[in-house]
Amino acid sequence: MKRNFQYTKKEIFKEYLKFQFKSKKTYLILCSFIIFYWLIVLIDFLIQHSKVSYLFVNSLSTATIINFVSSLLAFGLKIGLLNKTLGNLKNTKANLTKNSEAQKLEKMSQSEKNIYYKQKELKENYYNSFYYKTSFPYVLNLTIWFLIFMINVLVTYI
Repeated sequence: MKRNFQYTKKEIFKEYLKFQFKSKKTYLILCSFIIFYWLIVLIDFLIQHSKVSYLFVNSLSTATIINFVSSLLAFGLKIGLLNKTLGNLKNTKANLTKNSEAQKLEKMSQSEKNIYYKQKELKENYYNSFYYKTSFPYVLNLTIWFLIFMINVLVTYI
């Protein structure tokens, strides 16, 4: 039985927040941001009371706040950011996979074809599931947030 329903943007947002705040990794990341922020605030406080003013430490703390707030508000790549670009890249691969799939099906028996179609349907259901649409590579996520953090540091430092 195939479920054919679409999420509205409001439902996607609710499900995304439920999914994100159920995982322990999210709490660890958020706690690390908070600890890092308060460490920078403490260093900044100690520097300013020593009568030495470092603009870089102030820019680091401002960038940490901006990064922390934007990480709470941002969506994953599969839902919002770069969604169209990733979709275009996947569509160019579709023609290549259709040709190779047709060649595979010619060599299969009927029972193998049935198994192949069932596996394909399960894979398609997984790709249409909410979990798949909200997950994206952690390395890419880390790289993007690091770049955003560095841009915020540079903008506030200048």
